[in-house]
Amino acid sequence: MNVDRIILKVTDSKKKEALLQFLRQLNFVTVEDTKPVSSQKKDSLKELFGIWEGRSVDISTIRQAAWKS
Repeated sequence: MNVDRIILKVTDSKKKEALLQFLRQLNFVTVEDTKPVSSQKKDSLKELFGIWEGRSVDISTIRQAAWKS
């Protein structure tokens, strides 16, 4: 099944809710996420905290791994 994704930017929160209610009524549309963009960016950055914890990685190790491919 081919799925197309469309990103909409809505500046009026009252109209946004009306739009989302309308889209949910359509059987061929799935509304996945309604978070504001600014909170998505903050959340995704927090997910990266501590990813290198307990690992000994320096720039030369990263370069060696990158250039192997």
